[in-house]
Amino acid sequence: MIKSYFISYHRLHSLLGRALFSSFLIFCFVTNGQSQITKIPLKQQSRLSSSNSWVVKLKPGESIIDIVESIGAQSYKQLQIGTLKNYYVLQSFESQSISGKLEVEEIQRIESKLNSSEKIIWSERDYEYNRVLKNLNDPLLSNQWHLNNTGQGGGAGGIDVKAFAAWTLGYTGEDVQICIVDDGVDYLHEDLNANFDLSLSWDFNDNEQDPRGVNGDNHGTACAGVAAAIGGNTIGVSGAAPDANLSAIRLIAGPVSASTEAEALTFGLNGNHISSNSWGPADSGVYHDMSLIVKDALAEGGTNGRGGLGTIYSWAAGNGRASNDNVNYDQFASSIYTIAVGAHGNDGLVSWYSEPGASMLVTAPSDGGSLGITTTDLTGSDGYNNTNYTNDFGGTSSACPLASGVIALMLDANPNLTWRDVQHLLVENGVKIDAANADWTVNGAGYEVNHNYGFGSLDAAALCQAAATWQNVDAGISDTLALTTLNQAIPDNVAGQNVSTDITVVKDIKIEHVELVVEFTHTYAGDLEFVLIAPNGATSTLAETRNVGQALSNYQHTFMTVRNWGESSLGDWTVQVTDNADQDVGILHDVQLIIHGVDETQPSNCLPNYAGANSLFGAQVGDADYETDGKIESTQLINSPLMVNYDSGNTIELLPEFEVKLGAQFHAFIDGCGNLLLDDKIQELKGK
Repeated sequence: MIKSYFISYHRLHSLLGRALFSSFLIFCFVTNGQSQITKIPLKQQSRLSSSNSWVVKLKPGESIIDIVESIGAQSYKQLQIGTLKNYYVLQSFESQSISGKLEVEEIQRIESKLNSSEKIIWSERDYEYNRVLKNLNDPLLSNQWHLNNTGQGGGAGGIDVKAFAAWTLGYTGEDVQICIVDDGVDYLHEDLNANFDLSLSWDFNDNEQDPRGVNGDNHGTACAGVAAAIGGNTIGVSGAAPDANLSAIRLIAGPVSASTEAEALTFGLNGNHISSNSWGPADSGVYHDMSLIVKDALAEGGTNGRGGLGTIYSWAAGNGRASNDNVNYDQFASSIYTIAVGAHGNDGLVSWYSEPGASMLVTAPSDGGSLGITTTDLTGSDGYNNTNYTNDFGGTSSACPLASGVIALMLDANPNLTWRDVQHLLVENGVKIDAANADWTVNGAGYEVNHNYGFGSLDAAALCQAAATWQNVDAGISDTLALTTLNQAIPDNVAGQNVSTDITVVKDIKIEHVELVVEFTHTYAGDLEFVLIAPNGATSTLAETRNVGQALSNYQHTFMTVRNWGESSLGDWTVQVTDNADQDVGILHDVQLIIHGVDETQPSNCLPNYAGANSLFGAQVGDADYETDGKIESTQLINSPLMVNYDSGNTIELLPEFEVKLGAQFHAFIDGCGNLLLDDKIQELKGK
């Protein structure tokens, strides 16, 4: 069975019990008065060992045929990664053995050819990966407390996403498309079918449009119901966004290559507004890479998805707390383009499985208290007598689509939010829960943040109200600091000693995300703790010492933190790497800091000049894209929902004759300003 590739959290949870599972992995013994960690060998690797395919990114104008011939490939395919160009997968080689594998010498020959080619920007083997479902199940009562918690099951009243209040305000997710990327969605389900768009769906496991999957592939169907099961139809349940549209990408019902993941994450970029992802590498406490092609795909979605506003990628933060896992070890959930969503129970406390992490943005209700989540299902389970619903869904698998549904309500309130606007709103409107938790701190911009909760839980009503009047944030920039080469041995569990280095930032950026790229060697990477200290003293714990064996040589990993959101980047940033366990040694080779945010040295008002002019030239208004370096005149009325896009140099001037209807959509792409939605300014022009 294909499903045998994935970890069953339900079985593991049932066999071990919560207390046992959260304590059996780690124990200590004392030798000669020193605390020692008994190290458990790593038994699982998410990456499958062999691959007979390579992904290459060609330089513009180069021919893939030349590359194919040079390495002896018999076939290739061009990848469709949104608007990105020049990506290819090379496969099928003459020297493959009867078993279909390439010999080590042949692999080395191919990689040598690719690495030395001046026609290639980069190349990488297209490995397949086992990805696991971020799902846990506990038998609980059958009600949707996560939408409106009145104290069901002894829970804390009010610990919910305030969905009822958002619906009362008139926000239900209408015209918003949520794509569930998972093991399949049964779109024929009575509570999903009417709002399902098959044209924006695809099965990447079986290469067909029908994304339903096979018996046992029920995870995606449960996620779909949490996000957007149809409300008000007198049957079943309601999703957080009851009027939103659904689509599905079937991706993780079996091993998939990195190139396939990239294609899936950029499928239907303009049609699928929100990509909900309750999957990832195994939650085993080890570092997991993200392939270059997947990194580029997420950047493509964030840059060009949704007509340039950016696809919203929500991601399950992970269920590995009991294994000392951390959101930052998973580069999917800790990408700047994804929203990592943790979980808390109906008691308002972090769920026992939900991973901590400096890169986690928010948490959302799921199981972990006394109740699970009620949603759509394929076979039915506890409390529903084998109908097509369940009341024991959970994990960050459930928290993620719940957040996706809430984001759909936000886009209903304001469809012009960019992917960065959504993150800003989540930060500014986070709800502090578990106030007694010692990790809560106030950052330099006044936001309360916690490694266990991010910026807090979700309040859909407050988020929609804020979104309705939100002004798009200024264009984002990135400042990549020079590589700091150290090549220093890391002291092996010596009290008070570590490798520490300062990185001085002289560009004033109002921070959104901070990335730290590290390269290190260590015989047992779980020994290491990585900490990033901001100029104001704010600390982000990026990796903790844990009882997980992973021998790494010249390994490069990208950590990310959102804990400095809104602060200034100016000053000295300190990187500290500490080995907190005996027996194993390592070297910190180099570090690099990347700051993402808004350039504070540039004027914040980057809008076009609306003054009149004597001469009439430039583009005329229509229903397409235009380029201009001057003034724009209108020869017709712009009617909503007509979308008009202009690309220009440094300015666009709208003439007094420019005529629009209030609410029409007008985008300007201006050098140094990014994507500006000018609906409010159009209204100021007094549409005629």
